Parts: sequence; C-alpha cells; structure tokens
Amino acid sequence: MTDNMTDKQASRGAPMTKVGVAGVAVASEGILDRHGWEEANATNSPVTVLSASWFGVKGDGVTDDTAAFQAALNAASGKKLYVPKQEGAHYLTGQLYIPGNIVLELAPGTVIQAVDTLRVTAPYERLIRILNVSNVRIVGNGAVFRMNKSAYPAGEQAHIFDIGGSDNVTIEQVNANDSGGDGFYIGNYQATNSYCRNIVLRDCRADNNRRQGLSVISVDGLLVENCTFTNTIGTNPQAGVDIEPNGPTDRLKKIRLINCVSEGNKGRGFVSMIKKLSTASERIDIIFQNCVSRNNAFGFATVYGKDGTDAAQGEVKYIDCLAEYEKWSGFFELSSSADSVRTTYIRCTAYNCNTNNGTEAALSYAASFFISTVASEARSSAGNSHFYNCRSIDDRTPSFIRRGFATYALEGFTITDLVYRDCESVGHTVSPFEFDPHTRNVRVEQTASASYPQISTGAVGLNRLGGTIANLGAIEDVLLTLPPAAAVPNLKLPYRNANADTTLDGRDNHLIVDASAQPVIVSMPPASTVNGMKFTIKKADSGTNPVQITASGSETIDGGCTVVLTDAGEFRSFLSIGTAWITM
Repeated sequence: MTDNMTDKQASRGAPMTKVGVAGVAVASEGILDRHGWEEANATNSPVTVLSASWFGVKGDGVTDDTAAFQAALNAASGKKLYVPKQEGAHYLTGQLYIPGNIVLELAPGTVIQAVDTLRVTAPYERLIRILNVSNVRIVGNGAVFRMNKSAYPAGEQAHIFDIGGSDNVTIEQVNANDSGGDGFYIGNYQATNSYCRNIVLRDCRADNNRRQGLSVISVDGLLVENCTFTNTIGTNPQAGVDIEPNGPTDRLKKIRLINCVSEGNKGRGFVSMIKKLSTASERIDIIFQNCVSRNNAFGFATVYGKDGTDAAQGEVKYIDCLAEYEKWSGFFELSSSADSVRTTYIRCTAYNCNTNNGTEAALSYAASFFISTVASEARSSAGNSHFYNCRSIDDRTPSFIRRGFATYALEGFTITDLVYRDCESVGHTVSPFEFDPHTRNVRVEQTASASYPQISTGAVGLNRLGGTIANLGAIEDVLLTLPPAAAVPNLKLPYRNANADTTLDGRDNHLIVDASAQPVIVSMPPASTVNGMKFTIKKADSGTNPVQITASGSETIDGGCTVVLTDAGEFRSFLSIGTAWITM
C-alpha cells in the first residue's frame, strides 16, 4: 500500500510484492541463510492488504488501542497490515504480539506509544513482541515506537522491540525511543528456540533508552545496517549496542554491524561482553565494519573472555571503524583472556579521544587503543589481539592522548600475544607504543619506523617498541642508560646477547653469542610452540670455542640434531615449520 492509499483501495485486495525476507538474504550474502517467505511462497499469488483502522484503532492519544491492534495483527497473518497515521498525538497501546508471515507497514509520521503500566517484574512485558514466529517484515517509514520513560524509573526490562526465538525478521526505518529498557532486544526470553536466526535491522534508530539501544543475547545471522544508537542513560551498561549472552547455550554467530553509529551514550558505544560463553559454546563470529562511535564513555570494547576450558572461541573483528571524542579510550579491551576470542583491528582510527583528560591506568591510561585488566574479573592472562594499519590521532592543543597504543596489567596480571603491524600514532605526548612489564610476546612491525627524540641524558624506555631512539633536539652528548633487566623481562627486542648456555623463546628475533670464554649451547624451543617463527643466531667472537645449536627433544634441524658455528661473524637463520626446524 502506498502512503496515500485509501481503505477503499486496500479493500480491493491490492497485490503486494512479497519482499518478505528473501530480499534480506540477497542483501546480506554470506550472513543470513536463504530461507524466507518469498521462497516458501513461490506462487506469487496476491496477498490481501488490511488496514488497522478497520479494526477500531482510534489513535487519539487517549484510547487504549491494545485490543484493536492485536485483532488487526492476528487477522493479518499471511497478509499485509497497513497502519495509517494517527489522528491525535499518538496511538496508545499495551504489549502487542506480531504473528508470523506478515508485513507490517506504517505511514510516515506514525507514533505508537506504550501505556505506562507495562509489567516490569517477571513475566516482563514489552511494547512489541516477536516471539517464536517466522517471516516478519516491519517497514516503519520513519515511524516512532516509544514509551513515557519517566513511567519506568527503575528496572531494565521494559523494551520497545523484543525478538525472541524467531527467524527471518526484518525491521527497517523504525525509531525505538525512550524505553525503560532497550530499544531493540534480540534473544530468547520466553522463547521455545534458544536463539534467533536471520534477523535484519536496517535504517533504524534508538534514542534515549534506559539500558541499551540494542541488546544482542543469542542469534545466528544478524545484520544491523545503517542504524544509529544514541543517548542511552538510566541503568548499566547504558551502551549504544551491547552484545552479551546470558548463558553458554546462547549463540553469537554471523553477527555483522555495518555503517552504524553509536553516539552520546553514558556507557560504551559498542561492547561485546562474552564471559557467559564457554569452550563448549558455538564459535563467536562478530564483525563491526565502517561503524562510528562518538562521545561515549569508551568507543569499541571487548571484555571478560574467560580462561582455559571456560574460554569461548572465535573472533571479534573491527574493520574501518572510527572512535572519536570518547571520554576515555577509543578502542578498549578489559580482562579478556588470551585463551579466548581473537580480537582483530583493521584500519581503525581513534581521533581526539580521552576528552576527560584522564591519566589513570584504571581507566584509559590516556591511550587511544588500550588493553587492561581488572581485579573483579581476574584472568591468568589477557590479550590475543592483532592490530593492522590502525591510527591514533590527536590534533588538539594541548594533546590529551599520551600514548597511542598501550597495555597496563593491573593487579599483576599478564597481557600477552599482541601484534601491531604498520600502526601509527600522531600527536601523542609520551609514546606511540607503551607496554607495562607484565606484557609478553609483543610484536611491533613498522614499514616506516617511528622515532623517539632524546634531547638530554636519561634512561631508555624499552617499553616503547616499534621505533628508533634518536638525538633529535639534543644540544649536547646524550648518555642513554638501560633499565634493570628485571624491569623489562617480557619484551621482544630486536636482538639479545648471550655468553653462556641459553634457550630461545618466542620473544627472541636475533641472538648474538660471545663464546670467547667457553663453548655455548643454544637450545631451540619446541618447533610446535613457535610455528612460523624465524630466529637468527650469530657467533660474534673470533675465538675457537664453538656455538652449538640443538633442536628440542626428537625434533630435527635440516634432518639432523645440531648445527655448529665456529667462525667469527658466522650466522644461521632458522624457521619453524611446526614439526621441525629448517635453515634459511
């Protein structure tokens, strides 16, 4: 039905192009399964269009239209229901259930407001329930679904849209505002199925909700595209988008947020909180692409992945995302175990973050990209994070960003397995890269190396990786003092020296051996633990004592057990192939 279609025209049974959800599957190739209303109804027979006005809805802003709306919805199963713009300020209704096999279209300017008496204790009521059904499409044309937020000053369950245990659901061009809970909730509350499947939110907005703009609990196939989540405030987490399962049987599969904006929320912009999942859970697959987080507490956050056998597996990926003007860090990981999901950042930018100008390690450490831990969520380690072509930019005067990329392991926890490749920091006041002594197995690879100007005598900060210390700005000789080795035992440096027997580990790149006083044996680590890693070993002295390089256990080096260096300056490079070592 077009926006100006009359009830008389609708009564003739106007044919409707059954866009259902098959169009969704095409638009989200590789994300959603190809199961939809169009394919199930390939005959293309006309579908009756009904008008909500035929069922007695008033839309005067005073009359409770719940019963009339529900009757219209029930009658429209297998059909299309058109809701004309109300005559008064809004339609007033209680909880409504959307049946399966329906297209619900609302006229531009339509406002549907919840009554002030939705149940906020179990069993909870929402404004719109899409529960245990299939093949639902809601076309809002900018319609507003809202609550009187002041009527729900406590609790967090008065949601606008609750999609529970349903599949093939598309909601587009809808505003979900002013709720006592979430604008949109996708999960399994009171549902027969433990997860939703093939859900699309497109061109939607959620503003001024109490708990979240969008909560994602359990879903296999979710596309959130061109949506905006703003001004969440009321009860924690108070995020724009919160992906947070309730238990280990929930699913976070094939979740894609594309071209979305999260702005002005009291909590984080986009957060993935995964501690309720375990190793037995389905693998996590979440991608944020071309999303913007602006003026929130933090921008993009991955938090609380568990250790060991409790660690959920999979990947959370951020591609071409922008965090700007965040109160603290733009990109943030907190107590997310290195045993758990890989977090990958590709071409992400943090711009003018840390607007609060905080320096505390408990918050952001004045870093644009920050990995940290917290005692209340203790982990044996945090990390497993890869950064590619990411940028930290601060062009303010003065700059509030002290560090572009940083770690800080509070309470003595360990942070490990980090890769930074061709990442750049502009406008920082302390360091582009800074890692605390509890950070291990860090690799910083720069095509263009950063430079640290040294203008006076002082200690070398070996926790500033990925650059060259230069005497730029110095007006006299500069004496650099190495810190105690115990202060930086975990950092991977370009090379290290040895004059006695030693064992290589994953932190080594190059080993310079001085065997002038005695023969030296260099033991290789098990090849399986450093698969793909390359080491170079060089004999530096001109003496006659050999440097003997031995493989671990029954492993071999080029089919043999040892390699011997005897001449000054002689070196060999070794590559792990997972089961053995080969020389290069």
